[in-house]
Amino acid sequence: RDAAKVALESLLRSVDGPDVVAIRRAVLVALRRPAEQLKRDVTQAVLLARGSARDMAAAHLASQFRHAVRFDSGAPADDRAEDMARAETSGDAYAASWRATMTATVIAWARKENPGSLGLAIRRASASQEYRIARCAATEVPQAFGVETDNGAGWIAEEYKGREWLPLLVKRWDATLDKSCERCRTLHGSYVPVGMQFSGGDVPGSVHANCHCVPTI
Repeated sequence: RDAAKVALESLLRSVDGPDVVAIRRAVLVALRRPAEQLKRDVTQAVLLARGSARDMAAAHLASQFRHAVRFDSGAPADDRAEDMARAETSGDAYAASWRATMTATVIAWARKENPGSLGLAIRRASASQEYRIARCAATEVPQAFGVETDNGAGWIAEEYKGREWLPLLVKRWDATLDKSCERCRTLHGSYVPVGMQFSGGDVPGSVHANCHCVPTI
């Protein structure tokens, strides 16, 4: 959100000009720099958020199993690569949507399709993108938490496969029912042994955007 505010203020500084044509040209040219910075900032924010979610999942597993196993919470290098790839995708998508929305707003204002000042139109357009920020956070954080929990549980199943208590451990799919889709509602409350996959190979938090499901051991 802070990055979006910075991008908005940067863009608003270019809305003054002698006539509509000059203003439109200036704003469209000025769009490029804040959009690029927004892409970098959102990418970094998602990367940090996913890293924090993974750390939280690993710490939670270590706490759960502290009396039984020595849990290695170190994230493999490929986890970092996955997080970076998803963060870059999120940054690209948000910045592209923001820039496209702003461009359409400027063109519509220049054609007198939007009443009022261009600054007001731009502020409204920026506010219309707010839901994308919330959706990004609500998608990336549970996804990273779910994947890290699943990976950690798999590591435990492999590392301690000879222990007598291992067959007693199961993973439960927990959905946030007021926000769930039909697929998540179907999986809610289902159990599988630790080290096995849920039906269809789905991982809680990864079924769709805004998936709030989590695995519980």
